[in-house]
Amino acid sequence: MHVNSKKIRWLLAVVLAGMVSGCENSELAPATPADSHSVPTCIDITAEDSTQINMEDIRVEAIATGLEVPWDLEVLDDGRVLVTERKGTIRLIDPKTGLRQEPWATIPVLSKGVVGLMGIALSPQFNESGYVYVVGTYDAVGKSSVDSLVYKIKKIIIAPFQPDIQFPVRNRVYRLRDEHGYGRDPTIMIDNLPSHEWYGTSSLAFGPDNMIYITTGDAAVPHLAQDDSSLAGKLLRYREDGGIPDGNPVNNSPVYAKGFRNSQGLDWDSKGNLFATEHGPVGYDELNLLIPRGNYGWPNFIGPNVGAEYHDPILSWFAGIAPSGLAVFDRPGHPWHGDLLIASLKTRQLRRVATYEDTGGNNRICEQVLLSGTYGRLRGVHMGSDGHVYLTTSNRDQRGQPEHMDDRILRLHIP
Repeated sequence: MHVNSKKIRWLLAVVLAGMVSGCENSELAPATPADSHSVPTCIDITAEDSTQINMEDIRVEAIATGLEVPWDLEVLDDGRVLVTERKGTIRLIDPKTGLRQEPWATIPVLSKGVVGLMGIALSPQFNESGYVYVVGTYDAVGKSSVDSLVYKIKKIIIAPFQPDIQFPVRNRVYRLRDEHGYGRDPTIMIDNLPSHEWYGTSSLAFGPDNMIYITTGDAAVPHLAQDDSSLAGKLLRYREDGGIPDGNPVNNSPVYAKGFRNSQGLDWDSKGNLFATEHGPVGYDELNLLIPRGNYGWPNFIGPNVGAEYHDPILSWFAGIAPSGLAVFDRPGHPWHGDLLIASLKTRQLRRVATYEDTGGNNRICEQVLLSGTYGRLRGVHMGSDGHVYLTTSNRDQRGQPEHMDDRILRLHIP
């Protein structure tokens, strides 16, 4: 593995025409790659008071408490909130009555290590179809000795030709229908995605093209992230019906981009730029701008790349923050419109990442910590259609220090 240890490496940026500073009420423009040691705070570089938000005016409200490792959430137009719990339940928060004790739905998953029931996304046609998609982990082998023997034989014979057959733990995507306040008719739409109890987390989201995008970890076999015949360590793109779109970079393959270790948060800005967070091996966490057929280096390279073979991260946290959920702040006319909000597990923070234009006319990254430590480990972050930001805590995941109200769903009121 090649690791670039130089702390500051300014490379030529790809700047989209007409896009200026995210700190000045614009989309987050692709900027010169940077590392966390060289990034100024957004407050320091903002010239006008009109672009500042007083942190004391941000109000945090716990809209639900007592959840068990919530992973991701979606906010419906009618104000209801759907939350996945890693153990396999989908909970409903009613805007009038709060958290309902009876689950909206229960999905049979393998909840082990860091995997279980994870990402959730609404169909682009949700208002007509009521379809909700979730991704969860399952045991592909079975518990009997016969199952184990059959699996071992398959692994020996087939694995050289189909690498993903070797994974006893896998992820699949379910579709449910919102009907009379519950999730009905769970249907497997996408199956046999590589997973691992510690390196198999998966997020999913619908893009502006109405396609469903899914992240996969390297499943503890790093070299497969570079193997086009494997779905491990990839960003995958499917049609909503689970089929492979004609326009994918690789013919008859769902692979959209590759070279990921453990990519989690996904979101698009209104210009169609796709951003993702990624956990590095020990530090070297990343924020990436994803493009079709892009290769993001893992495991051959981490950090800024000397050559042109791999795509550089927009921002690298060399010390490591364990970035998880990501959401584009979407409130037209607001100073933060188009900026990125990133949740952190390790440093227990919510961060804002934006761009600004330096004196030479180049787009540079700035960063601002909005929350730090008060609510513990933060996992999911979501921009609601109501203009509020929603967060899930992850303090009962065996790595946090839960308080009596954990885990919580938080709603941020940002003026």
